[in-house]
Amino acid sequence: MNFSILIPFFAIVLALTAACGTGSPTIVVDSQIADEMKKAAVELFDDWLEATKKHDAKEVHELLASNISDRCTVGQLEQFFEISRSAFTYPDMGVKEVFVAAGNSEEAFIKMELLGEPKEGDQGLRDAYVAALPFPIVREDGRWRMVLQFPIIGDGCPFVYSSSSQEPVPSEDSTPSP
Repeated sequence: MNFSILIPFFAIVLALTAACGTGSPTIVVDSQIADEMKKAAVELFDDWLEATKKHDAKEVHELLASNISDRCTVGQLEQFFEISRSAFTYPDMGVKEVFVAAGNSEEAFIKMELLGEPKEGDQGLRDAYVAALPFPIVREDGRWRMVLQFPIIGDGCPFVYSSSSQEPVPSEDSTPSP
């Protein structure tokens, strides 16, 4: 079965769950605050797209929320970008709406929209999936930052690949004797 067909469906369900679920974010009622939040979200996302497009590790690091920036160095992000040339590639999209948690103007979600038609095939499915995801943002130290969430995050930097060029050597106890 081709599971790539299901990706947009799951993305929409995830987005609706995040937007409509119990205790979920709601649209800011005050239009002035809503306009300011949307402007800040657009600026953040524009900066994010530019930094990730150039693979500017220093700027990406500055745009990340502390849930990642406290665990990753600029050097680790530089290594990640060297290994993962296609990392953080996004379709042509823009901010459609900004949702904030009721009573908390320090956390929000950005709802995106594709600015053009999705590409053909699997790339179009990936573009629609990425655009359908709500992007969480948080205000830290007076600046909006991107919150990256990973299913299993551990203690270290999630962008560091641990690999060894050495062959595993069996211990003496694991080798049967003749």
